[in-house]
Amino acid sequence: MKTFRMFALVGASSLAFAQSAFGQSAATDDPAQTTADDPAIIVSARRRDEVLQDVPIVVNAVTADSIAKLNLRKFEDIQQVVPGLQMRNNTNGIGTVSSVRGVNFDVNVSGNSGTIEYYFNDAPISSGTIFNSMYDIGQIEVLRGPQGTLRGRASPSGSITITTHRPDLDEAGGYSNATVNDIHGWNYNGALNVPIIADKLAIRLAGVIEENQGNRVRSLLSSLNPYDHTLSGRAAVRFEPFDFLSMSGSYQSTDRRTQQFGQVESFANVVPGSADGAVHIDPSDRLAYAKSPTQNHQQFKIWNWQAQLRYAGQRLIYVGSKTDSSTLSKGADSDAANIFPTQVIRGDTLSLSTSRSHEIRLQNEDRIADMFDYVAGYFYNKLDSMPANGSGTTLTNNTIVTAPSFRLIQTQIRQGSATLEKSYFANLTAHLGENTEISGGARHISYDMVQVLTINGVASPAANPPPDSFEHWIYSVSLKHRFNQNLMAYASFGTSWRPGSVAVGDFSVNQSQRETDFTHQSPETSKSFEIGFKADFLDHRARLNVSAYQQDFNNYPFHPNSTIYYLSFAQNPANPAAPIASVASGGTAFNFVAETKVRARGVEAEASFQATPHFNIGGTLNYALGKIRNGVLPCNDLNGDGVPDQLAAPPTVAQLQAIPNYAINHLAICTGSPRSSFSPVWSGVAHFDYTLSLDFAGGSEAFARGLFSWNGKTANDPNNPFDDIGSYGLLNGYLGLRSRSGDWELTLYGKNLFNKLVVLTRNSAPQSTSFSGLPVGGRASPVLSPYIGISVNEPREFGINLRVAFGSR
Repeated sequence: MKTFRMFALVGASSLAFAQSAFGQSAATDDPAQTTADDPAIIVSARRRDEVLQDVPIVVNAVTADSIAKLNLRKFEDIQQVVPGLQMRNNTNGIGTVSSVRGVNFDVNVSGNSGTIEYYFNDAPISSGTIFNSMYDIGQIEVLRGPQGTLRGRASPSGSITITTHRPDLDEAGGYSNATVNDIHGWNYNGALNVPIIADKLAIRLAGVIEENQGNRVRSLLSSLNPYDHTLSGRAAVRFEPFDFLSMSGSYQSTDRRTQQFGQVESFANVVPGSADGAVHIDPSDRLAYAKSPTQNHQQFKIWNWQAQLRYAGQRLIYVGSKTDSSTLSKGADSDAANIFPTQVIRGDTLSLSTSRSHEIRLQNEDRIADMFDYVAGYFYNKLDSMPANGSGTTLTNNTIVTAPSFRLIQTQIRQGSATLEKSYFANLTAHLGENTEISGGARHISYDMVQVLTINGVASPAANPPPDSFEHWIYSVSLKHRFNQNLMAYASFGTSWRPGSVAVGDFSVNQSQRETDFTHQSPETSKSFEIGFKADFLDHRARLNVSAYQQDFNNYPFHPNSTIYYLSFAQNPANPAAPIASVASGGTAFNFVAETKVRARGVEAEASFQATPHFNIGGTLNYALGKIRNGVLPCNDLNGDGVPDQLAAPPTVAQLQAIPNYAINHLAICTGSPRSSFSPVWSGVAHFDYTLSLDFAGGSEAFARGLFSWNGKTANDPNNPFDDIGSYGLLNGYLGLRSRSGDWELTLYGKNLFNKLVVLTRNSAPQSTSFSGLPVGGRASPVLSPYIGISVNEPREFGINLRVAFGSR
């Protein structure tokens, strides 16, 4: 009953919203068409080409035209136009963090099993492989809600598909696209399409080269400058020798090198009265306090191939892929307190992986008995993560003396894993007359996983669980009804599943059962309910799409966004039976993970209005709230009252040892119901596009565009007193000229026009240098820095973009 009232309120508020906001763009005379700006956006969300406005799920389509118009240069930029979607690379160069519909996906927590799945030309791909510069993209589709009975792998919160431009069989063509900005960045990308045999065979070559200053953070202790260099190329071929047979394939190679420092600010800004460093640092300074940067060298090679056989109104489709990934990461200086001014203490990590996927499916082209559409198939995915070679460094004392004497310990870490997923799936849609359809699908998943980790050549029992094998069914069902040519409503139910993993990072030689519980995860299950409608008004010049959902998760892997302190034990050379206790911490890259129950609820609204043939406005509004339901969570609780402490400094070994039962548990727990995602609950996008016809240069147009992205205030991790974010908005503007035929376009743009500065993340305590062993020389372990780690949004950017195209583009 409570859920029904929520959905009823959503419907009422959505109709009120329709009176004041109109979204992405307006429609043509055909109610099945989308907008005048994009007259026929076709999506493949349900594994067949359909007009966006007729699909009974929430799909945000980012077209090639939108990517060019808004100067979206890297994949993460699509979050500027898709509210509620948050994406970023991890600073360690390994994996990404994404969030949608109230829950997060962090590759360091969930491994290769994301709450969001990514696809490149219809084949699954890891997020870290595609979070790079974009070029020659045909379309990106963001599908929200549980996916899996139709596409690839099961994903609880949605999937994102990237489709590159296919070679054109009939006409030669290409484009050249160059951008230069005022903050020392430039990007050049282009493509060339060449038909080899008319109507039969064609190739397409595309590439990008980009250089910029990454996060633009410089260090007070180093003369090195930040940078981000990307070089990538793609070759694609398309062969259609007969009307009933088509084949295509592509190869893409990407080489990316980055060097960046972690940004800090003075802790005295956060806690007034705290001791400040020799140099006071504000967020606007974009400064670091480190002797060395994090340096990453990433190499990705992607092979993708497809074949289709058409016969008797049916299609047999095969999609295959292979991806090789390599990331060499040289870590930042771990001596954050700078107590060894002349020595850089860092570790290196080499991560290698190979993934292969195959999918074969049979589906109809012509409707069966004028009533049924179906898809049925088999999916195979194998991932081998080669052992990662780590050279971690820690500090320890030789002896406990008044004047401390220190030595370095090198720790060699080798981690590897192998997963194999096989599944069978089928989906059937029944069209009950012209206006109603009911659809249902199922997938049977078989999943095997092996993980291996060694420390200094010795297998770690706590991090090496026995091989796991799982089998699970997921289901989906939906009902769609079109009341008239202007209004369609739908309702759906879906389940999802993803395997657990082992969170690596706790290398204690004496782990407690509680530590193991917070590193080894069970498979997650979820079920989702969704209702929505899609409507047209004013002779299809205005449009409103609204959806509301509720999703319940069991065993959701919650990863605190703050540092959790615990007792770690290192081998004692003098007495192996009595390991040395020290203060350790789970940082934001690796941390303890709790299995929790989560309920996520949300509303998504998209509207548009074409006021004149030359002026359209639009907007989207997103509400997503995911909350843990009485979860038992790792926390900092020095007084043992079961409530997370808001620590301004790391505890000492003595403080941790004084907590009752800490010698057994090594780690504190608290019960609570915090949010399951650290993204804003409310977010939205508004945009406009105006064109003015000019009578020169053979017929051209002037244009003005605006894009405003807004995020509501965010109360984040209860363990962190410093990471709450106020609401903020960022405005981009575009002015330019273009030919009516689209042969050329010149744009002057400004991003973050008002130079808004927002602290997006802030650590829960000052940076520190950790020591193994008891406090030495009266100095508590660890030693604090006067600075705290933060990240901020990108600065204001002015630039110029020139795009020239010919032929088939």
